[in-house]
Amino acid sequence: MKLKKACIITTPIFYPSGAPHIGHAFTTILGDFIKRFKQQRGYDVFLLTGSDEHGKKIQTKAVLANKTPQEYVDQNSLRFKDLFDKMQISYDQFVRTTNSEHEQAVQAIFTKIQSQGNIYLDDWEGLYCVDCEENYTGSQVIIKNEKAFCQIGHPIENHKEKTYFIKIAEYESLIKKFLVEQQLNIFPDSRFNELINNFLNTGLKNLSISREEVTWGILVPGDDKQTIYVWFDALFSYLTGTGYLTSHDSNFQKYWNDPNSERIQLLSKEIGRFHCIYWPLFLTFLNIPLPTQFILHGWIVDENGTKMSKSLGNIIDPYNWVEQYGNDAMRYYLLKEMNLAKDNRCGKQLLESVYNADLANNLGNLISRTIGMLTKYQNQIILQPENFDEQLQNLFEQLKCLPISFENLINQKSYHAAFTHCIEAVVRINKAIQDYKPWELFKNNQKQKLANLLFLAAATIRNVFVLLEPVFINKSKQAYQQMNFDSKLTTIDSLQNHFAICNVKVNQAYPLFERIQKK
Repeated sequence: MKLKKACIITTPIFYPSGAPHIGHAFTTILGDFIKRFKQQRGYDVFLLTGSDEHGKKIQTKAVLANKTPQEYVDQNSLRFKDLFDKMQISYDQFVRTTNSEHEQAVQAIFTKIQSQGNIYLDDWEGLYCVDCEENYTGSQVIIKNEKAFCQIGHPIENHKEKTYFIKIAEYESLIKKFLVEQQLNIFPDSRFNELINNFLNTGLKNLSISREEVTWGILVPGDDKQTIYVWFDALFSYLTGTGYLTSHDSNFQKYWNDPNSERIQLLSKEIGRFHCIYWPLFLTFLNIPLPTQFILHGWIVDENGTKMSKSLGNIIDPYNWVEQYGNDAMRYYLLKEMNLAKDNRCGKQLLESVYNADLANNLGNLISRTIGMLTKYQNQIILQPENFDEQLQNLFEQLKCLPISFENLINQKSYHAAFTHCIEAVVRINKAIQDYKPWELFKNNQKQKLANLLFLAAATIRNVFVLLEPVFINKSKQAYQQMNFDSKLTTIDSLQNHFAICNVKVNQAYPLFERIQKK
């Protein structure tokens, strides 16, 4: 038996300092989609997500909530896990950085890198953002009303303390090699250019990786006055979540340490520096394979193009969207409309417009009318086509090309174009139904032409729902049930046998995508 190729996909581990928002939902849905897409094509995939639970911000928020930091993160990390379960995310591990195995592994990693001479104690002074848990240089801050803010808009404060540093500057040529030779396969190219221009070209400095004044963190080995910087701690969750440095490390060996595995890391653009510059160097210190791809997506803004914030009251609660629209509709909208290379507008009106146009009016309408016509004209049977005329032959040729073009576009991260290809196939067959007027074909006893038309309608339904099964995690199964397509007819490979659906007897239709009425 041929072994499946291994692949690990990681989302960022999310900071549980508040409720999860639509940005958290999008990144995790993206990871779940890529996992299911690859599984369809024979990969063995491990999806890792989780929560990043240490740091000053958590420490401060816990005090305000009258809780211990552990009580605070126990409560808030559960909100993320519950959301992902509600969204039917097929994660294999939800890692928490307060887990004792993770903490012990991070201390062991710190000790190992320190023993290499790459960690030292010194004074640090500079600009610090508590919300981002990140140091900034003067050129990286925004000044408003004589106050300093980070690029996201959080306040910056001056800070001074004694900390441990990890050597970065002397490895600049190695880091540049990772980036310039595109060993890290950063998508999109614009993010790669930003990393080069904003960080490498301005010169890299050694990184402070501990804190004196933060008590809520992993203790530095041999120095109980210092805790390990939350970013150094958090990055290693991608390893500890697979069992690294434990007695049960089979997932680490299989999905990460195997040089032939794919290691795909998903993140938002603002955390690219830690992932694409520092993280590969840390892995090199440990002699662990680097990620094979980084996907850095843009921010989600509201329908007016305004950044979402609590003060503006424009934050989208993904729980509400799941309740109101269901997982399949939310997944379809976010994956189709959120262009990874830019910031994207997002809102209920936009979702409802896409849903009604693509799913209710086109795809849902096609399956209902196809089953209705098969029932009325052919005793529910999909008949064998013969001698297509020129128009239907062209439709058939386009349909045969759909699986390959769809897969190529997904691999290029052109999700909007890939999904649009599917909907265009639906639009074409819906138009053909209008053009050919099947009721007249039946009336005029043109039964073979009618059979050809209805075969193409059924074949289009099959192709589209199989290709979009990683999106429609519920509706595809419902479509298969209505069309009476068994599991042998709904694999990617089965789409090569175009006539396998002939003689299938369809079941009763019911609405898959009911139109959303505008209020």
